[in-house]
Amino acid sequence: MTSANTIEYTIFDKNNKEVGRHSQNIMCSTCNDGLEKFQPYEDFTIQPWGYDEEEELWESPPVNLKDWISKHPAEFTFKRFEKDDKVRVRLKVDGKFKRVNAVIVERLKDKFFDKYTIKTDSGEIIEDIGQNLVLPF
Repeated sequence: MTSANTIEYTIFDKNNKEVGRHSQNIMCSTCNDGLEKFQPYEDFTIQPWGYDEEEELWESPPVNLKDWISKHPAEFTFKRFEKDDKVRVRLKVDGKFKRVNAVIVERLKDKFFDKYTIKTDSGEIIEDIGQNLVLPF
């Protein structure tokens, strides 16, 4: 694997001062862990950059972080959620995955990854939701 497999991101505040970094391997599922500390999202920009196969530096123009997150939603997270945390959950509805808003009712410790009981915005209580289906709100 070369550095061409990784996209680096620089985070800037509204005064265009660098305030953080993020990276994503293009061979992996999207994980936006760490970006939640840049709140409110609309007050920050994110600039993708990296190296191509010939090790030449490339940069894209900065974009608003709120817009970027909506276009690049996380597919998984390592974040541990607690009771009353607001989350998005990937649920299979009519054979297709759909993201629904929910609140954590209970965290259940499991051997490797936690599982959760959630309450959806519609009031439905769903148990035994795997960590891989729960994302930060």
